[in-house]
Amino acid sequence: MIGVTGSRDGLEIVPDGEYLRPLKFRCSEQIVKRACAKMGIPMIPARKAVLTEPYDGRPPCHYCGHCMEGCDVGAIFTVPNSMFPKARKTGNFTLLANKLAREILVDREGKVRAVSVIDTVSRKEEEVRARVFAVCCASIESARLLLNSRSPRFPNGLANSSDCVGRYLHGHVTVDLTGYLEELAGTTPINNDGATDHSYIPRFNQDGKKRAYKGGYHYQVQYSSFMFPRHAQYLKGFGRSFKQQVRYWQPGFFQMGGFGKVVARPENRVTVDRSRVDAYGIPIPVVRFRFGENDVALWKDMKEKAEEILHAARTQLVRSEQRPTGFASHEVGTVRMGSDPRTSVLNAFCQAHEVKNLFVVDGSCFATFPEKNPTLTIMALAVRAARYISSEVMKGGI
Repeated sequence: MIGVTGSRDGLEIVPDGEYLRPLKFRCSEQIVKRACAKMGIPMIPARKAVLTEPYDGRPPCHYCGHCMEGCDVGAIFTVPNSMFPKARKTGNFTLLANKLAREILVDREGKVRAVSVIDTVSRKEEEVRARVFAVCCASIESARLLLNSRSPRFPNGLANSSDCVGRYLHGHVTVDLTGYLEELAGTTPINNDGATDHSYIPRFNQDGKKRAYKGGYHYQVQYSSFMFPRHAQYLKGFGRSFKQQVRYWQPGFFQMGGFGKVVARPENRVTVDRSRVDAYGIPIPVVRFRFGENDVALWKDMKEKAEEILHAARTQLVRSEQRPTGFASHEVGTVRMGSDPRTSVLNAFCQAHEVKNLFVVDGSCFATFPEKNPTLTIMALAVRAARYISSEVMKGGI
C-alpha cells in the first residue's frame, strides 16, 4: 500500500518483506558499517516509506533533503498525498477543514451520536453525526478528547470506567550523538543530502547475556539534512578560525540517534485541567511523565554502545547527551487495548469496550512498545480496525 524501500537481510529482529530497491549508503555510512561489522553489529539499508522508483502513481525521491518538512512530489508516503486522492475518487469521502473536535456526544444508550466541533475560522460550534466514529488524534490529544467528553453515563470521561484513559503514557527514550569522521574531515564537500537516513542499526542486544534492564534499542543514522552545519553550535571559537573549523569538519558529519523501549506505567499519564482552557475554550491536557529505573538503565547502555561504535569508526564527538530524553514524537499507550475491560479501554480491534461504535486507531491503543518506530504498527492496526468495522456494519453488529 505505501511502497517501502529496503533489503531482505535475514534478521529475525526485523522480519523481511517485499521492498523497492534500497537507498545507497553514503561514504560516512560505509565507514561506520565497517566499524559495526568488526563488532558483530549489523547495519542495513533503512526501511522507510520513500520511493526509490515510480510506484502507485507517485514519482521516486529526487534526494532534495527536505524529507522532514513535507515532500513536494509525493515520493514519501503520507495520507494527504497518497490516500486522500484515492478516497476522493470513491465519491464517499468528505474532508471537513478547520473543524476542531471539542467533545464526543453520546445518546441515552451510551452510543456516540455526534462529535461537537468548533469551526476555527467562524468560532461557531457544530455537530457532526455518523454511525461509527474513529478517533485518531495521537496519544495526547486522543486522551484529552475522551477525558473532555463527560456525561451522566461517563462522568470520568468517555469509555473510562476503568480509569485507564490517559494512563500508561510511554514512547521512546532517546539519545543523540553528533560527531565527525576523521577519515572524511577536510575532504572536498559533496552533496550528501539524499533522503535523510539511508541506513539503520537494528536491535542487537538479543544475545542471551544478562543485563540490568529489560527491552532493547536501535539506532537511526544521519536523519538530519546536511544543508546546515549542525556541529557549529557545539564548537568553540569565533571569527575566521571558527569558520575554517566548521568547514573542515562538515564533510565528515555523522549523527546517530538511539531509540529505546520505555516501560508502560500507570502513573505516567495525561489528564485535563478544567480550570485552564485553550484559545477555543477547551480544557487543556496536562502531561505527567518520569523515566523509570529500567528506562534509565537501558539508556545508559544504549549511549555507551553508541559511543563505542563511533569510537571504532574514528569519530570525534562534539555532542553526546548526558541525560535521557524522549519521545521523538513517538508517544503511545494512553487509550490501551486489552482483553479485560477493567484494565484497558479498547479490544483487539481498537473498539471501546463500553462504546461499540467508538474506535481509537492511533498509537494510544498500544499496550506496550518496543524500540521500533510506531507508524507501521499504527497503520496495520488501523487497517485491521477498518476491516472489522466494515464486517460488523455488514452483519448489523454496529
